[in-house]
Amino acid sequence: METQTKTFICQKCGSVVVISENQHLASCSSCNSLIPLPYFMTSADPKINSETFHNMLNRVNKASEYNIDGQFHRAFNLYDKLIKNYYNLQIEDYYPYFGKLLSQYGVMYVLNDKLEYELVCLNVLSESVTENENYLKMMELADANTKEVLHQIVNGIDHFQKTFQKEIIEVNHFDITLLVDTSNENPDKEHDLQTALNIQKMLSEKQVRIQITDGLFDNGINLDFSKAIYEINNLSSHLVVISKSFDHLNNSLFRHIWMNYYSCAELKQTMHDRMFIVCDEQERLSELPVTNLRSYKLDEIERISVDLSRSAKIIRKDNEKVLSSAPSHDDLFLMLKDKKFDEVKEILNKKLESEKLDYVEWWILYLVKHNISNEVELKNRIINPMESYYFRRCFLFAPRAVKYKLYDYYYNAINENLVVDENYENEIKMIQKSHFRVETIKLILITAYIVLVTIACFWTLTFSSISSALVILVLNGIGYALLIKKVFNILNFAKLPNTIQTDIEKKQYYQQLRKALEPKQAAMFLPNYFKEINFRKVIVVCAICLLSTLSFVVKDTIVKIQNNNLNYYYMFGEVIITGGHGKEIYIPSTIDGREVTTISARAFYGSSKLEKVVIAEGVTEIESKAFGNCSNLEYVKLPTTINRVRNTPFEGCNDLKYFIYNGSMVTRTKLLGNNYKQEMVNITFTEPTE
Repeated sequence: METQTKTFICQKCGSVVVISENQHLASCSSCNSLIPLPYFMTSADPKINSETFHNMLNRVNKASEYNIDGQFHRAFNLYDKLIKNYYNLQIEDYYPYFGKLLSQYGVMYVLNDKLEYELVCLNVLSESVTENENYLKMMELADANTKEVLHQIVNGIDHFQKTFQKEIIEVNHFDITLLVDTSNENPDKEHDLQTALNIQKMLSEKQVRIQITDGLFDNGINLDFSKAIYEINNLSSHLVVISKSFDHLNNSLFRHIWMNYYSCAELKQTMHDRMFIVCDEQERLSELPVTNLRSYKLDEIERISVDLSRSAKIIRKDNEKVLSSAPSHDDLFLMLKDKKFDEVKEILNKKLESEKLDYVEWWILYLVKHNISNEVELKNRIINPMESYYFRRCFLFAPRAVKYKLYDYYYNAINENLVVDENYENEIKMIQKSHFRVETIKLILITAYIVLVTIACFWTLTFSSISSALVILVLNGIGYALLIKKVFNILNFAKLPNTIQTDIEKKQYYQQLRKALEPKQAAMFLPNYFKEINFRKVIVVCAICLLSTLSFVVKDTIVKIQNNNLNYYYMFGEVIITGGHGKEIYIPSTIDGREVTTISARAFYGSSKLEKVVIAEGVTEIESKAFGNCSNLEYVKLPTTINRVRNTPFEGCNDLKYFIYNGSMVTRTKLLGNNYKQEMVNITFTEPTE
């Protein structure tokens, strides 16, 4: 065969890799991974001519593209055809079996948070990777160097499968899954989601468990995505596929999910009652590789709901048949009843060497492992089933009707038989008690601050002036900011995530925390033993703070209304008048129980509206130009208690007609200046005696 240009698509990242001569492993410059290569690219076999080479290369690259796009069934078929090509050429190669293995497990590589390509399996198989016939054939044909690379990939698949198998037991089953793509890949996402919500609303009163896959495609492919796919394909009694557009209905990952559900072997006979297609382009549904399915338009909500309700009864009967037709192992159960655990274990282990066990046999091994001989012992034993390899195998091999029962058993075990470490619990209580004391002291200090600030405001501040109002807001704002932060921390202490709703889910969540965290860490998340006390404490503290602040605001508002034409501020026990408005001003002797002592400098200076001023007895001081240049001021009455005046407070009041002062401390010149009008009438003034 003549020299060919060898380009290969990386199965991890999809980049094009150029292959050199005599190269058995390629290196991708984009993702820095070693790539195992097929035989026809690494050999100079004369049986592989130019045309065959190009056909096989195109097939391999197309299969890689299908895998990257999530169309695993298409990739699997191409690798099958590649094996036939090799067979016709009488050549054997590990590569197509490797490709079939990747397709079977739905292997994709996605970027994680560290921007590294991470292996994810979208399919979960009950058999071990090392038992897979394609794996065995692949390892038989690969050379030593290639095997090392293949081992790394297979170990990644095996690790993902084992991790996944532990977690899928925790996945709850649903009666109905409404498959909707709300990502930007779906141009009709809002319309499809609304249809799903309408179906959910119609069925909400029929006591069915419904889930909508809203957001499933939004966060990319990861372990949670794989769990969601498993949940749909293995733990949903019904699947309703909603897509207004046929092109989207038949699109990559979306299609992969519903096609996997449709391909489930154990559902084949009842698929007509289990899977519904909702799409407006009914005329194109014949192009789909599915048959005998009910289809609806998006506006046929009522019809869909009626059919779902009817089919649910059919499925329940079908599930009862599955449960009643479980494999019979009466002999083994009799041995269990007689507590012959070692003999049962020996029989099943011997069988396991030559053939696979069914799910009942895995269940028996689970009972043997824990020395359980009957149902009563099973209920009374404290066991976490998720920790048992045998229980996980039983769950994987069981039909979905049995999975529902196993799921219920698992959650009941978590709910009723939660293992409690008393030392651990006591340590958590001590930590939370200490936390409670600290939080109590902090709340008391914050409350004391707010109350003291309020008392200070009562005696020294008022909303009547901008400066004092700002001081009040700042001081109280600091206190309430600290209070809100503290209240938020207390109420969120040991708060459950929003996704956890049922008591069973709470138990499971707490058990996982206890297992993963030290007491000091777990105390921040586990149920707060003083939660109720904390809540009452928060209510009382907030009430005290709000009442104290509110009382000040109410008091100051009432005082302000009573003296609505005056501006003033407090100086501890005294009131300083800083201005006012209106034609007539009356300055009282007290405001809010405090003595009015001073009218500040330029308080009413230049007020053209002011015509009359009466100052009550008790005011002792008028500062510089307090009423200066009030051009229309005609009447002034001063108290006899005035004893201190600064720089002619009434200078420039040229229209004064009535000026009354019967005191004996201040001279007329001191009040009016040297240029007051001598012709002023009705002046009653007592000059101070020497």
